[in-house]
Amino acid sequence: MITQGRNNQAIELQIRNAPENAARGVRRGFHRLGNLEVIHSRKLIRKGPKTGRLYRIKGRKRMHRASAPGQAPANLTGSLARSIGYNIYGNEMVFATRGDESGPKKQANGGVPYGNWLDGGTRRIKPRPFLSATANHFDNQAETIFNDGILETITE
Repeated sequence: MITQGRNNQAIELQIRNAPENAARGVRRGFHRLGNLEVIHSRKLIRKGPKTGRLYRIKGRKRMHRASAPGQAPANLTGSLARSIGYNIYGNEMVFATRGDESGPKKQANGGVPYGNWLDGGTRRIKPRPFLSATANHFDNQAETIFNDGILETITE
């Protein structure tokens, strides 16, 4: 049975606004995913103990245990963990440490330049994955996060 009335007007309005609401929902999903990734990667850095080399920091009395290859970097000053963030550019999200982005997307807010070196490794440094490990951790959940964001904006 088909009925006409006020309810149909509301449905027609939702259909007309669907593309705009879907775009807002995707953006909402990006923000949720970005916040979850920042929190998770900071936890990877700050949680311990690490199993790398033990050494004395110049000018300090206490000893510091570095991370071993394959572990997230060890936390010493907190600069790396604080510099983790994300930016959204249209339909793309960049998840990185501030100071690692290049070109027009570069941020000038005092990040650390070595985040991607630690994550991917170099000729001299074996990888200490924290950004890539976090992205892999949320791969399966990303679709659900985006779907939830879109559904919420459509039903608002």
